[in-house]
Amino acid sequence: MLLVQTEQLRAGVKLAKPIYTNTGGILISVHAELTTGMIRKLREMGISTVYIQDERTEDIRVENVISDETWIESVSVLEKSFKKMRDIGNQWGRKSSPHLAEFRGMFERILSEMESKQNLLVHMSSIYTKDIYLYSHAINVGIYSAILGISLKLNQSQILDLGVGAMLHDLGKTFISPEILMKPGRLSVQEFETMQTHTTLGYQLLRKTDDVSLMSAHCAMQHHERLDGSGYPRQLRNDEIHLYGRIVGICDTYNALVSNRSYRKAELPHTALEMLYAYALVGKFDLSLVDRFQKYVVLYPIGLSVILSTGERGIVSHVHASFPSRPVIRVLANPAGEPVAPYERDLSRELTVMISSCDQELFDAV
Repeated sequence: MLLVQTEQLRAGVKLAKPIYTNTGGILISVHAELTTGMIRKLREMGISTVYIQDERTEDIRVENVISDETWIESVSVLEKSFKKMRDIGNQWGRKSSPHLAEFRGMFERILSEMESKQNLLVHMSSIYTKDIYLYSHAINVGIYSAILGISLKLNQSQILDLGVGAMLHDLGKTFISPEILMKPGRLSVQEFETMQTHTTLGYQLLRKTDDVSLMSAHCAMQHHERLDGSGYPRQLRNDEIHLYGRIVGICDTYNALVSNRSYRKAELPHTALEMLYAYALVGKFDLSLVDRFQKYVVLYPIGLSVILSTGERGIVSHVHASFPSRPVIRVLANPAGEPVAPYERDLSRELTVMISSCDQELFDAV
């Protein structure tokens, strides 16, 4: 399979992975042949990349930390939870929430599935529309946060609190108008102040709910705080920010960077990680946590087109769990851009060969 930008797509190619709807169902299924109209619609829906079939790479597969089926069900459960919490938001006397119990059960299933994996590398593999960004973002941040919790050897109860809090960290956004949430341009001062209230709105709702621990609720309150005091809502510094808040802040920022938004295009994972390090070096994030985070993120997603320092062009065909920054590249074209019989170069063994850039023209060249 090839990971291709929708701007490069041409009619007649077939999907290698499905695209999901705003309800978590399948919008376009595997093997579907894309038409010009379908490609245009994908761009309008905010989908920047898709996986397509290619006979020279048909053996390449992406295995994420949770299955597509679990991911789809999680989107559906989370959407229902968010909507129900919003509907009872002003009914502070109601403390027990059956739908949140269902949500906790869903996260326990995610955690069990993650713990059954041999490695916890997170691939960029689920393609979805911008309509479910809030829910897909919440799930991804929960997964990233749980992985960090596991790596820090937190106990099961702590990981559950962290993961649940991470998945609910943006609950307050359900009370922010779509005009502000989806605004394509820069927010005004007043709009940004309104946006900032989502942290306290989420916290106030969660802390009064029996099904959510106070530590989980603090993920909503603190995920925009920064170590240098430049964050919000309370401008906390350093250890004033709970470990869970520091973890969720990193995971929230990273997933936002690699997601297509109404006001900017998604960054590739290696670029997003460089930005995290830049934030850490100026004192906004905990550098030790960013160091730990990068060990579990696939910097060069499987199927991504790249150019090597040798000039050869190919795609990422395998990622080493112990060395994710040095993947295996299946070479498909020589330095002149001419197609060749595919062969692989393992960058974990060939240490003098580097990925020099991502190849935006490989799809057309091969």
